[in-house]
Parts: sequence; structure tokens; C-alpha cells
Amino acid sequence: MVNKKKALFRKETLERKMTNNTISRLLISFAIGLAIFYVLNSFNLVSASCVKLGTPLQELENSDAVFIGDVRSIEKRESGYNAINFLVIDAYKGVSENTVSVISPDSKVMGSGVDFEKGQRYLIYSYRSYEYEGGKGVLSISKCSRSALLKNAKEDIDAFAILSARSGPVGERLIVSYDTKEGDFFTIDNIEVVNQDLVIDVSYSGGCEKHNFTLSWDEKFMESRPVQTRLILNHDANNDSCKAIKYETLRYDIYPLIEKYIKVYGDDSKLVINVNDKDIEFNVPDYGGDEKPNDDGGIFLYTRSEALQ
Repeated sequence: MVNKKKALFRKETLERKMTNNTISRLLISFAIGLAIFYVLNSFNLVSASCVKLGTPLQELENSDAVFIGDVRSIEKRESGYNAINFLVIDAYKGVSENTVSVISPDSKVMGSGVDFEKGQRYLIYSYRSYEYEGGKGVLSISKCSRSALLKNAKEDIDAFAILSARSGPVGERLIVSYDTKEGDFFTIDNIEVVNQDLVIDVSYSGGCEKHNFTLSWDEKFMESRPVQTRLILNHDANNDSCKAIKYETLRYDIYPLIEKYIKVYGDDSKLVINVNDKDIEFNVPDYGGDEKPNDDGGIFLYTRSEALQ
């Protein structure tokens, strides 16, 4: 009799364990199914909201800043967002600086947004947001936006062609001078030509005084293959005694140089620009348009939209 009771007890215990295991498996399956449903539903909601995007001009009106930028670096942030640091190529609204940082969803984490790559050029629609960086009011890109690789944004660029005003960075004036002094010490980290501007990244020690840079040109070309010309970047540290390492992006309008080169040599060759013994090869055909006088008697080099493509 005792053995029968023990056997019955063991049977009931085993049945309870099996029942509990079955319930646990059902709960786990339900949780997994619920998670999958949530993710898929979230993607559907994002897709549905993207359908409501306006035309390029409507989105321009609704945005705080719209610009074309080259990705310089990508900094990881918390909660699936990144800070994308751009060199501004051109701007249609809200940007006047040479460089700008924008907060964007990490497409690999959030499952939506623009998949940014360093060195690529994008058209950016951004909005002022106080949700990031301690509520500082930084520019950000929404999960659903017209922002895209520039080569995929032809419709937008064509729509913006009717705009007469721009807010983009304006290059400093190129000074015609025969002074070859470079001034206080600094380092040139990078040089590139953007449209008709020479963009120079520099670093120097300081932090207590304003540092001034000027770019000068003696209007001379060296008869070589390819033709060369020399520019001098001068640095005035204003007796700054501080030693912090500072970084700055400078921008200079070299249209007078390009215009004179085309008048003398045409627009079908390359020009080597030497800045403080650092060379950059400038492909003039990329910027030379129809060689004909414009309204002020100079030479028409290119249309803005053509140069950006």
C-alpha cells in the first residue's frame, strides 16, 4: 500500500513538472512571437510614415538646415545614434559653417535611417532637436527623411535649381601678394578643392587668443607639365601662449586663380596648386564650363548644380 502511494506521488510530481515545462515553453514562445510582431510592426510604421514625405521644396521649407556634405568622421553615441561630422560642400538653408555635426539614427541598430559612410557625399535634411547632447539644440536627422547619397538625390538637386539664395559657407578672399612669410608655426593636415574653394585643415597650439590665417598668391604660374602655382598660407597666433592643440578648417575662394589659369591655358588640363610646399592636383576640366564671358566680363566656369553632381 505504501509503495502504491509513493508511486502515485512520484507520478503526480512528474506530471506537474511536465505541465510547468509546457507552460514555460509556451510563455517563451509567446514572448518571442510578441517581440517579432513588435519589430515588424515598428518597421511597418516607419515605412508608412515615409510614404508621407513631402516634395523636395516642401521638405526644404519644413527643415531647419538643408545642405550637401562630405562625411569626415562618424562618432558612436548612446541609444543607437551617431554623430556624423560633415565638411559642408554647399547649403540651401540654415548652414554657414565650413563643418557641421548632425545626430542620426544608426541604421544598423535602429533598422532605419541613412547608412552613412566616411568619404561619401550626401544631401542632408536636418532639424533642430533638444533630445540629444544634453539638450543643446543640435541638428538631427529623423528616422524617415529625404536625406540620401548625393548621386541618388537628383530630383532634389533639380528642384533646388530654382532657388536664388544660398546659406552655404563663403570662402575667405584670396590675397594677391608677393610676401612669402608663413608666420607662426602650424601644420597643414589636409587640402582639397571644393567647387571653387580651397579647403585647408590645419592644427596649431593655442586656445587663449584668436588665430588669424591669410592665403596669398603672387599671380604667377610655373611653366611645367602640369602647370604649377604657389600659394602661401600665413598664420598669426597673436602671441598666444597657451599649448592646447586646436583644429580648424579654413576655406578660401580661389576663383580669381582659376579664372586667370583658364584665360591663359584653357580649361582642358590639370593644375598643381602648392600650398606651403604641400601639393594638390586640381583637375580644371571638372570645373571648366563653356569658356565664354559672363556678365562681369570674366569667364563662366560651371553651373553650381553641375559641379555638385
